[in-house]
Amino acid sequence: MRGQLARISELRQSSGDSMDFKNWKQITSLYIDKIFGDNSKNLKAFEGIRYFPTAWTSSMNESYWYPRCFNSGLDEAEILLNSAIRELAFFGEEDEKREQQLKEIAKPSSNKKVFIVHGHDEKLKVQVAQFLEQLGLQPVILHQQANQGLTIIEKFEKHSDVSFAVVLLTPDDAGGKLKAKEMMASFLRLGPEMETETMKARARQNVIFEFGFFLGKLGRAKVCGLYCEGVELPSDYDGVLYTKVDATNSWQQELLKELRATGFAVDAARLA
Repeated sequence: MRGQLARISELRQSSGDSMDFKNWKQITSLYIDKIFGDNSKNLKAFEGIRYFPTAWTSSMNESYWYPRCFNSGLDEAEILLNSAIRELAFFGEEDEKREQQLKEIAKPSSNKKVFIVHGHDEKLKVQVAQFLEQLGLQPVILHQQANQGLTIIEKFEKHSDVSFAVVLLTPDDAGGKLKAKEMMASFLRLGPEMETETMKARARQNVIFEFGFFLGKLGRAKVCGLYCEGVELPSDYDGVLYTKVDATNSWQQELLKELRATGFAVDAARLA
């Protein structure tokens, strides 16, 4: 297509009746059709370019208007082809970037650590840890690590050097939006008992904080959210698929698929 664009400067020395122009126009249409499709906006726009006056009167000077309209049409074609080439370059770069990102995500890692973000559900925490251990991975549970005189956030940052994170969204807390009346009263320090419009089961605040931390650190593909029935999910993360924890333990197969997709060489045959 760049070759067709370069030929426009040569065509300015010819006319709309020349074979050079007719061949150029036909071949350019074929290029656009092949690249963008026969129903594309680029093809429709190119074929809609006018190289001759759309109306003619006896008072019009043919030697003036014909070259003027012809060159005006070539100007439109030049703009369109430049735009089409930029479009191809943009999407080509985006596809290349996305492909590279997918390769990076799926690249096998020697780091077998998987951080478990959890609340008060001890049973589920242990089940997930045992599941990861059976797959030959190393679950990281923060309170099981040595304190070493560190603050909580320092300890968390130190042990966040993992390849994957599993976030357990369990109904440990409850909360909801404050009613307008009670909210205003609290601001004025009138001291009424706080009330909400609807109380909802929620994960602990530290779980939500760590969830966001790992999304930023590892990327969405390397964070799996496991949730229990009825727990409120973070609104800022709407549209992303979570994995539900149920009595059949189907979450294990879902988590296994996510681990494999991010490069872990895990074998389901290792599961007891």
